[in-house]
Amino acid sequence: MRKQVRKRFERLYRFAHLFVRFEEEVRQALGGLSAEELASLIEECKQVTDKNCWWPIYEVAPFVERIARQMLARSLDKAGSA
Repeated sequence: MRKQVRKRFERLYRFAHLFVRFEEEVRQALGGLSAEELASLIEECKQVTDKNCWWPIYEVAPFVERIARQMLARSLDKAGSA
């Protein structure tokens, strides 16, 4: 199956690998933040529009927000079960 996907989307495969590396770097950078810092970052991401920032910030904000929400939820789950 994997070879079929790779062959079918051969031109995108390289970019998918870059995306995976980028996600790993984002997760690593967010991993050192406290729950309070993650919540603050999520709020900051929500304030981004296509009119108030540099275009890469606009593009990356939803991605960062999604990962920050996942990490915050895990952090709160761990705190609740402790």
